[in-house]
Amino acid sequence: MNQQLQKWLSDAGLTQIDAARKFGITQAYLSQLLLGRRRPSLGVAFRIAGITRLSVDDLFPPKRRTRRARRSSLKQPEANP
Repeated sequence: MNQQLQKWLSDAGLTQIDAARKFGITQAYLSQLLLGRRRPSLGVAFRIAGITRLSVDDLFPPKRRTRRARRSSLKQPEANP
């Protein structure tokens, strides 16, 4: 769950519907962001960060890469003869 954003909503006394309108997104999309089921576009992330005065990294920390993803990104491409 996105605790930073949830705390901001609580502190601001806003419902998800009110906050979604303020951010220019739907309540359903905001709910998915709060639950961590969706990642925002850069535009939405920066809009939310500007309104909440929180950093994008605090609101939406980068996803941690799995070991498998790191290994596959380090593999050298095979040379074609």
